[in-house]
Amino acid sequence: MFSALKSIGSYVEGSGIDQLWVETGMFSPTTVRQVLEGKHLYRAMEAHMVTLMALYFIFFQTLWANAPEDKTGIEEASAELNEEFRNWKASSRLPEAHAKLVSALEKSSILWKMEKYDEHASGMARFLRNYVKQFECILHFVRASRQGQWDLHLAAHEELAKYFFAHDHLNYARLSPVYVAE
Repeated sequence: MFSALKSIGSYVEGSGIDQLWVETGMFSPTTVRQVLEGKHLYRAMEAHMVTLMALYFIFFQTLWANAPEDKTGIEEASAELNEEFRNWKASSRLPEAHAKLVSALEKSSILWKMEKYDEHASGMARFLRNYVKQFECILHFVRASRQGQWDLHLAAHEELAKYFFAHDHLNYARLSPVYVAE
């Protein structure tokens, strides 16, 4: 986990995201340095999670500006799911609300539009989408570890291996494929 956080830290170092954490008052420069080095697990997860949410907010605003008709159906289904989630102990409609949101996402073809956006992104947009994908991989690894999902653990570990190679974490890069294969 620490090596994965160090990998994403070396990816964002000097990109402006680290400076953003300081300028917003989220962390001090010393703490940001430790986050980038993969020293603080919870602070690093918090910093990357806040950044991820902000980037998704901007990303969806961009997508919905080009297709406002998709926004209405997804927002309605999302609001219903949020309401059911708030009352999840008293409600048995949570799976139905989730299915409705998935249906709205598929109907709007927003997932296809996201893939097309990724294919045509360049410059800073490509950098940020790669950052989001890398952190989502870390989130999958955390989920697999916490819930004991072995298949997801192996898939996330295999996905993390390419980031270990890319950011010169050679011990993890060499042993990750062996670990997954065994």
